[in-house]
Amino acid sequence: MRYHNYNYFVGLTYSPEFYPADGCLSKETAKKFKKRLEYFLGYTPRTFLVGEYGDDTERAHYHVAVFADSDCFDALRKAWRFGNVDIDHMTYGRCDYISGYVTKKMTKSGDVRLDGRTPEFFLASRKPALGYGLLYDILEKFATDESFRERVLNYAYPPFSVRIGGKWIRLPRYIRDKLRNIWKLYNEEEQQEFSDQKRFKDFLVKEKIRETVSCVPLSWKEISDILRPKWQEREKLDKKSDKLRHRRYL
Repeated sequence: MRYHNYNYFVGLTYSPEFYPADGCLSKETAKKFKKRLEYFLGYTPRTFLVGEYGDDTERAHYHVAVFADSDCFDALRKAWRFGNVDIDHMTYGRCDYISGYVTKKMTKSGDVRLDGRTPEFFLASRKPALGYGLLYDILEKFATDESFRERVLNYAYPPFSVRIGGKWIRLPRYIRDKLRNIWKLYNEEEQQEFSDQKRFKDFLVKEKIRETVSCVPLSWKEISDILRPKWQEREKLDKKSDKLRHRRYL
């Protein structure tokens, strides 16, 4: 919401004369609504549309989060031709509600509650995905905040959450995937240095073992074969430790 001037929470319901005969949701109807909205606005707003069935009435209806750069109150009413259009301001609580259907609602065709009806679904803006502006905020903070940058460079992968504007924000997988390449570029030198240190430490360990067992008539290969299981176990523990370290918050 922070990246657009006009943010709406829209409810689309059917009038009795337009209600589908089969009582099912329709992706085609939802897509046509989005196209008509683009037509009346003259540009493509960012949207997140959810089709769901009412908890009490089980009637098909739609909720839409609209993130626009201009007032689109009239355009929203014109774009929906099948009944009522309820328009309100978007809030974080409504964002949680409209996205919560992913884990709480009937999105699987085999759900017995559907009784043969079309599953609930969502249609979201892509290329770039919703929340893409957060990437720019993180990069700006990375470029201007030295302490933030130093903490970031201690991680091989992007963190799961960042603190922006005094609030912890959990990074979507899409944003983390985009940041991963950036993190990798900045971490290449640090990771190379870490690898060199690890190899040198292993070399010292091997040399110490060689000196300790020098009195034993074993070749270095035989010694390595004996100790290899312990080395492999150590590598597993190191990897597990790294994963836990990378998951910490900045």
